[in-house]
Amino acid sequence: MKKQRYRGEGVVSPVGEAELNHQGRYGESYFHALATAAGAVATARKGGDDIEGTDFYVSLPREVRGVRYPKIEVQVKTASAPHLSADGSVWKFRGLDEVQFNDLAGEYQLPHFLVMIAVPSDHGDYACVTDKALELRHVGYWLSLATHQRIVDPSRKRKVTVDIPVDNRLTVESLLSMFDLDSGDVSMPAAQLHSGGTL
Repeated sequence: MKKQRYRGEGVVSPVGEAELNHQGRYGESYFHALATAAGAVATARKGGDDIEGTDFYVSLPREVRGVRYPKIEVQVKTASAPHLSADGSVWKFRGLDEVQFNDLAGEYQLPHFLVMIAVPSDHGDYACVTDKALELRHVGYWLSLATHQRIVDPSRKRKVTVDIPVDNRLTVESLLSMFDLDSGDVSMPAAQLHSGGTL
């Protein structure tokens, strides 16, 4: 039986198991590459086991505001055609069912984050190599659901629409800001974190 590829607003087209897995693996590799560029260590759950709702443990091998080696957990999702809101300010992401949403919502000992990688519909366009650069397409976005209420009696059969601000681009700076547990301003500590200094 063929699975469906999420394209932002409900099911659009059937794709084979291998192609769907290709898209998912690419999204995880995209995230891993960016985390490595940020100096963080992204460790995938053994065997791809995301039973707790996340794909990666991510640690930062330095001190942040007196906390040594802070860690976060990240769930990576992909979308080949995510739906943009009418005003263009948020992605209306429907790639989570209610159980997956609950696994990210609320507070945890280790902060949880959702990462959505917007990818090309043709996997042949995932990467472009020139004489000067390797380009990975398209762009990642992130969201914390810490302030969201969990759904009572969640179902795997019902999808949840999550609004991801288009300004929440996943960059080295924004990824590093996720480790600053005491700051509500995600942009403030990024330069200091990137330089390797202690906050």
